[in-house]
Amino acid sequence: MTKIKSYTSATKSASVAAGLALSALLLGGLLLRSGRLSWQPLWWDEGYSVYFATETLSQMFWLTARDIHPPLYYALLHGWIALLGGPEPLVLRTLSVFIGFLALPTMYWLAATFFPTRRRTALLALTLLLVSPIHIFYSQEVRMYGLAMLLGMASTACFWLMMQVQQTQAASHSSPGQPSLTASARDRNARYWVGYLLFTTLAIYTLYYVAFLFVAHLLWALWHFRKRLAACRPLITAQLLTGLLYLPWVTYTAVQLQSYVSDKIAADNDAAIGPTRYLLQHLVAFTGGHLVHQWLPLTWLRYGGLVAVGLLGVGALLQWLRRDLHRQNEIQTSSLEQAAPAALVSILLIPSAISFVINLFLPFAPEGGERLLLFVLPYFLLLLAFAIQQNWRWQLGFPALLLLMTSALAGIFSFYTLPRYSDRDYRPVVGQMLQQGAKGDAMLAIFPWQVGYWRAYTAHPLRVLSTAGQSNAPGPQPLLIGQGAIEWNDQVKGQIQEALSQGALWFPEPLSLGSNLPLQIESFLRNQNKGVTPDGAIRDVNLENRWANPTTRLTAWRWLPQPQLAPLDVRFGALTLNAAGMAPDRVESANRPLAVRLRWQVAADAIGHGYQVSLRVQDDSGRVWASRDLPVARQDELSTTKGALFVPQTAPAEFEMLTGLLIPAGIPPGAYQIVVGVSESQNTTPVADGAGESSVAPLFPSGQATPFVQIGALQINVPTAPLPAFRLPIQHGLEPVVQRQGVAFLGYAGFDAANSILAGADFTMVLFLQNRLDGSPPSRNLYVSLLDDTGVGVAGWEGWPLPAYPSQQWAAGALVQAPIEFALPATLESGAYRVITGLLDPDTGEKSPPVALGAVQIRQRPAFFDAPTMTHPLTAPVQFGSHAQLIGYDLTPLPTGEQIDLRLYWRVLQP
Repeated sequence: MTKIKSYTSATKSASVAAGLALSALLLGGLLLRSGRLSWQPLWWDEGYSVYFATETLSQMFWLTARDIHPPLYYALLHGWIALLGGPEPLVLRTLSVFIGFLALPTMYWLAATFFPTRRRTALLALTLLLVSPIHIFYSQEVRMYGLAMLLGMASTACFWLMMQVQQTQAASHSSPGQPSLTASARDRNARYWVGYLLFTTLAIYTLYYVAFLFVAHLLWALWHFRKRLAACRPLITAQLLTGLLYLPWVTYTAVQLQSYVSDKIAADNDAAIGPTRYLLQHLVAFTGGHLVHQWLPLTWLRYGGLVAVGLLGVGALLQWLRRDLHRQNEIQTSSLEQAAPAALVSILLIPSAISFVINLFLPFAPEGGERLLLFVLPYFLLLLAFAIQQNWRWQLGFPALLLLMTSALAGIFSFYTLPRYSDRDYRPVVGQMLQQGAKGDAMLAIFPWQVGYWRAYTAHPLRVLSTAGQSNAPGPQPLLIGQGAIEWNDQVKGQIQEALSQGALWFPEPLSLGSNLPLQIESFLRNQNKGVTPDGAIRDVNLENRWANPTTRLTAWRWLPQPQLAPLDVRFGALTLNAAGMAPDRVESANRPLAVRLRWQVAADAIGHGYQVSLRVQDDSGRVWASRDLPVARQDELSTTKGALFVPQTAPAEFEMLTGLLIPAGIPPGAYQIVVGVSESQNTTPVADGAGESSVAPLFPSGQATPFVQIGALQINVPTAPLPAFRLPIQHGLEPVVQRQGVAFLGYAGFDAANSILAGADFTMVLFLQNRLDGSPPSRNLYVSLLDDTGVGVAGWEGWPLPAYPSQQWAAGALVQAPIEFALPATLESGAYRVITGLLDPDTGEKSPPVALGAVQIRQRPAFFDAPTMTHPLTAPVQFGSHAQLIGYDLTPLPTGEQIDLRLYWRVLQP
């Protein structure tokens, strides 16, 4: 009796320990799949996912019928977005994380189903999937591959359970004394059959390629039960019924899918992959992941999985030669466990072989193309787990496991440290369009993934706006000009002109895909002329033209009245400004455009020089509130130069520049000046290849002491209606927004922890504020303080930076930019300082609780105590105040007309 109790207790303890180990593995797998979800940007395919999932279900079905993947994942993502409130990237990725997590217990179930007497094999298979870099990759990617794998695993487990029942029934028929299936066994078989039907149908509605998995099921069953084919009847019936359930979709999409595949194969023009490369690419991806780290040792570690597969292959060969593969752990004849390894090999190889043959006839080799076979990954890992356990006594299992874990950890490290898609990151692109856009504007999209990017990256600010009770569609709005391959035609022209009639047209041009369409559209926009109205000619004016990332140039255009020219005669080196004009002369600080027209005379020696024209909006104190810099280029450099000012290919000549300048939100009302300047690029630091580092030197107009000349006066007014906060050019937003006495502190710009400031230099920043009261707030000042690591203030400022726009004049919902500038003490030690701000009552001096902004790095100025060598030392140093003496200078002689290079040497007397 005591032995029985002891055995029962030990069994319970073992079960509890196994349960705890399983729970710990599942928790670890969830944590591995949940890290840095917002770090990487979305890429093209994920943009398609967002686009499809944010359409109505009927439109989504119509669209996916013309795409390369079925609709189930998009429908599921559609519901997930509706459940969690919007297509923000974090929301999108959490669905993939959830699916990836579900795959872990499903893997354990699958392994225990194939090897019911080998629990260690099940735990080992679970561990291999837990650390699989490629599975972690697709447990975050907003695509259907993880879902297809999960459903395929569930289908395969049900398939194997059905086969176990059929094996038992076959054994009962072969042994007359054995009873036939019990009622409970028949009930279980019915449940397995329903499960197989359900998961198989869902899987093929998720990914077309997963159908090859079910072909493998059928072929293996037909071979295994070849002497009693009636045992395959439930499987065949389930697959036929699955085909009937799939028939409506096939009928709906067959013609469109065939056309899509033909067009894509022709457009991509990929070459077929040979068998060796095909095999190696999949083995490396399945063991070490997609990503290759630049650090060579880590790259070599990634290939450890290949060595492990080789070791396990040698072990399997040795066991086969000794004929003891099935001699260990004798298993009853009625069990399928003996046939499990061969079945797994079939389930792994048959889909892979079909996929390889398709690759030969319909080549499709995108980067990371191994994802199409992700659904066979569990069977590959389960075979490895089985082989490791089989080879443990041969001293091959442990080193193989060690190599697999090393390869996996190298892949995980690369996954979490290597930036991906940084050359096509649309977050700053969408951020700028949302910030500088206005109601009525449009974003021109050539591809649906651009619309997906827009919807994903604007989801959060628009949701915040909707929560605040304001319109949730403030613009720009995405304008997709077509589906599939698009060519330049009258329909595209009409869509562009219609958008321009409503507001500005923002155009993120994808210039890395080999299409001429973006340049054709830009050429059309550059030369658009709406005609002559009673107010004068209406021209298409460029508002923005810059490379947002290495593959995308962001441009913006709007129809604006052409300004009237007033004569000028201002020479900037080889460029002479003959006339200038601007319109209108009154504008709201609501991203409203200002048209600027300049007429230039260019000298012959200006061609090929790196000139840059600068436009500035500044107040009477010289503070710049808006600006735009435009490089000068020849007309034949249109496709490669990011500027919007182009001169003729021959000179001397006269040419005109017509460009736009947006007046940002938050600028205080008042009188401002529009000024123009010209700079010239110079190579200042020679390098080995002769390229050098370039600096920009301003050209001073003849007879003037400042590099800018005024061309007009501008009156800026507050917007007639309050704007959403995301219209402000905030560099670092505060989340959550902090409110003090009805004034919201939205964020700041001007400093960050990554860049240091010299002690003794000016500390500059801009605070972005909003009035959250129904009326105007009371009179308030601001305070800003720098605190050291003990919380003691070491520098600061108090006052109000906008004397002409006190807080009592703010309307409800008003947005305000408040520039702050003060000198840092020269004695500050190097280190990190916290920056705080808040409101200050000018009458009582009472301060509001502080608002923490962030940290700033202060760097102490380097001091040199040895006398320097200079070309012109002063015999009698000149003292300035009580702090410093000028002791000499260097002056490089230059030809007449060139700028001088002057270096001054000082002796510090006291800080």
